[in-house]
Amino acid sequence: MWMVVMFDLPVVEKSERRAATGFRNALLDLGFEMSQFSVYMRFCTSQTQVDTLLLIHFQIWAISGRVHVEI
Repeated sequence: MWMVVMFDLPVVEKSERRAATGFRNALLDLGFEMSQFSVYMRFCTSQTQVDTLLLIHFQIWAISGRVHVEI
């Protein structure tokens, strides 16, 4: 199954740009591939893998902005 993360993060302030870049880099470190600039995808082989990624994802979740996860 595919796990898709779509987000719209504010990038007006320098700190917001750093947070958005950190979020994108964290997704890449977790094995996601960029489909579009704010859409990242990863193939998961089991529901356990999806659950683990969701737990990690909530730990790196951006404080402001919108993030949507589709499975």
